[in-house]
Amino acid sequence: MIVAGGVTMALGHFSLAFHNAFFLGLFLIIVGNGCFKPNVSTQVGRLYGAGDGRRTTAFFIFYCGINLGAFLSPLVCGELRQEVGYDAGFAAAGFGMLLGLVIYLAGQKHLPPDREKEKSQATGKRMSFAEQVREHRPRVLAIVAVCVLAVPFWGVYEQQGNTIAVYGDKIVNRRIGGWEMPTEFLQSINPFLIFLLTPLLNALWAWQRKRNREPAPTTKMALGLFLLGLGYLLLALLTAEEGGHRLSILWIVVCMALYTTGELFLSPIGLTFVSAESPPSMTSLLMGCWFLSSFFGNYTAGWLGSFYPYLSHRGFFFMLTLIAGTAGVVMFVVGRLAVRMLPAR
Repeated sequence: MIVAGGVTMALGHFSLAFHNAFFLGLFLIIVGNGCFKPNVSTQVGRLYGAGDGRRTTAFFIFYCGINLGAFLSPLVCGELRQEVGYDAGFAAAGFGMLLGLVIYLAGQKHLPPDREKEKSQATGKRMSFAEQVREHRPRVLAIVAVCVLAVPFWGVYEQQGNTIAVYGDKIVNRRIGGWEMPTEFLQSINPFLIFLLTPLLNALWAWQRKRNREPAPTTKMALGLFLLGLGYLLLALLTAEEGGHRLSILWIVVCMALYTTGELFLSPIGLTFVSAESPPSMTSLLMGCWFLSSFFGNYTAGWLGSFYPYLSHRGFFFMLTLIAGTAGVVMFVVGRLAVRMLPAR
């Protein structure tokens, strides 16, 4: 499924290079992504047994790999868009996907066998979907609750590629010396900060783990929402309105550092939580539920972005602060209840 998803996504990007195949390209990318993302995340989680603390570190490494592409793609595709045109940028994404598949297939020999798949084949026991849900109801409900509470995070966080991109183009002073940074380059700040901050947070949580003071996964995710809200609160306090002074790019970097820290407290932690707590026979399905929260979050991001033209910049960013902060409180309270629902492994 992972290979099929990757090939389908590559075909989707190549289709986008042709103007008359726009909707076909989007369809292929959606289908390919659905095959690819939940299954590759499940594969990462199954490298480790129950209670193995290395799973969190593995998902952080996995997350850094994702963001290596997120860092390079705006630079490569943004430059191609300026020098050649949009078609070249989409084609480059297709070639990048194929290169990733080659690397993935070349590394297959280094992966251990899927223990859960082998166990299922050995026992020959198969349960219907309804039976699996009934047997593992507390775990399923806890994971679904966390996925639902992640929706507001993505709705606010994804403004970086939505209204913040417009804001960066119109309001932010992107001139560094005699060079003006292309707007697309703003999208590379977040993945660069992920590379920078991931080792620091891993070290912090390892230090806490040794002293039995590491926060629960849902507590970390609540902190991620608070940090996201804090980033937008800072932007609300600093922002200029249309026609006023242009905000320094350095302040945008500071705000994005808060967004990114919030992302690291929520996204890879959410992947780890779903992977660790899912019943083995339902891991891919529940991982898909986690990514479904991103779908609804992106839909929410578009809806929230529709208010941008009608509110002042300060009012808009205060609204995002309030949403993230409120969701953080709910995540903290409901997350603790969800964790208590989980039976011991």
